Amino acid sequence: MVRRPLEEAAAHARALGLSVAPVERSPYDTALDETDRQPTADGAFWTGLHRLVAERGGVLLEEQYVAHARRWHRLTAAAQVTLVRAGLTPRARLAVWPDLTDDIGAVRDAVLRGERRELLVQQDADGSFRPVRVAEPWMGRPDLAIAPIQAGPGRRATLVPLDPAERRPLLAGVLPDADGVVRARRRTNRTPADERRTLLGSLRVGTSSPAPSRAAWTTSECTSTWTTSGGAPSASCASPRCPGSTSSPWTTSPRSGGGSAPKCSTSTGGGNG
Repeated sequence: MVRRPLEEAAAHARALGLSVAPVERSPYDTALDETDRQPTADGAFWTGLHRLVAERGGVLLEEQYVAHARRWHRLTAAAQVTLVRAGLTPRARLAVWPDLTDDIGAVRDAVLRGERRELLVQQDADGSFRPVRVAEPWMGRPDLAIAPIQAGPGRRATLVPLDPAERRPLLAGVLPDADGVVRARRRTNRTPADERRTLLGSLRVGTSSPAPSRAAWTTSECTSTWTTSGGAPSASCASPRCPGSTSSPWTTSPRSGGGSAPKCSTSTGGGNG
């Protein structure tokens, strides 16, 4: 009688003094995941990437092929997109970010401020990428004997948010298998488009959606937190361009039952539409 691999493994485990019990399904079955459906790096993803490259002149593609290992690709032409796509690791998690900049001084200033945990991504003049490091304020000092952030012709750099709550890529998706099914057990970061779809999907005809008790509103210059108390919202922010300021570009719209709801009337920029 030929034993099946499962029976052999169970017999070996028992020989080691371990307890073996059958289960109805594998705990690694993706159907058991209590998260949203994975966005797929399908045809729509690549069409969107081609469009971003054409509109912006260049973007940065992050390829996360295992949990904490990444490769970076600067894409400035449609031919590059096609070439890079062919060499990506199966089941890799992809994220598209704004292009690197040659304004090294601005990158150094941002590193010196150290406002959040970010990855420092640098590209040399020959197109190769330097080992990526977590940005620390001292790295932004230009007076060091060997500056960690190198300036010069053809050198570019950028900062990519590291904490999941801070990550808002232009596009995100996971590479599917050859049959088009996503089997990778890793989650992409939500893009602004994902958040809009979630909001619109929650709306129903003929119903009203009450305002949340707490909401964060972000612009390119500040982040303010609105808190409702007794139907009237109040804002807390140090920037003069936040809601409630006399120079604020924000407007308010009336809400039934009293109070008003903050409503942005400007664009945050960055092409995150």
